[in-house]
Amino acid sequence: MSISLDGVQTLVLGSMTLDVVLRLDALPGRMEDVNIHAQQLCIGGCAYNVYQAMKCCGSSARLLTQRGSGMYAEELDRRSEGDPDILTVVAEGENGCCYCLVEPDGERSFLSLHGVEYHYPLAQLAQMDLSALRFVYLCGIDLEEAGDEVLTLLGRWEQLQIFFAPGPRVTQQGGWESIYAHHPILHLNEAEACALSGQADAEMALRQLYAQTHAPVILTMGESGSMAYDGKRLVRAAACPCRVVDTIGAGDAHAGACLAMLEKGTSIEEMLRQANALAARAVSGAGALRCR
Repeated sequence: MSISLDGVQTLVLGSMTLDVVLRLDALPGRMEDVNIHAQQLCIGGCAYNVYQAMKCCGSSARLLTQRGSGMYAEELDRRSEGDPDILTVVAEGENGCCYCLVEPDGERSFLSLHGVEYHYPLAQLAQMDLSALRFVYLCGIDLEEAGDEVLTLLGRWEQLQIFFAPGPRVTQQGGWESIYAHHPILHLNEAEACALSGQADAEMALRQLYAQTHAPVILTMGESGSMAYDGKRLVRAAACPCRVVDTIGAGDAHAGACLAMLEKGTSIEEMLRQANALAARAVSGAGALRCR
């Protein structure tokens, strides 16, 4: 596989998986039978969703991901064929999938079957020249599989700024001391920020996390908008009104827009405004945001 990063500022690193979206009236209880209203298959995964959001904002970002075999991998191949900016490393083993359970108010719950797509292509990454990149995106669900190894590889490139989205499994994953030492830009929601920082107040959580990373922290708060702290200023931006169809990939859309605005060098205020607008677009449609 030939990999070119010419003219690219951001490498999105992580999983591209098959989402099986199931729409139902309510989550089933123990020993309960429920009928679903609809089923939808689509490409998902935090890294892929962020990559799509960046493309929506005009970024030249590349996605580096790993794919295995099996029916889920075959479906991914069929749906992603022809995108030259997705750099796929083929590995031994089967792909998994993510079951997305969507309730009438649009809230989603995930059941993830981890396959080889949730592992980083470390051997390929070790051979790549990342000297021209400015940013690399990582998410917590992928770091569960090979956190320290990928951080060691990325640590070779001093100019790289890690953009890290811990994700909803922060309490299960444990400490993040190893990644904090790389001074990542954090992107997370209010519940995640409070869980990681040990603070009950969102603003205090931002300040506490900044004290650990010494890099900007970006916080999403749903209908309350978003805010960011860079060590000097706390900036807030209102949410964009919208009708919620489902919340799949909303945080990823926001993160991707933030990364694209960082590439462009916009102000924090403009970054949050653009990201809020793209997140609103994401929740207004079925499934995660798509730009191509």
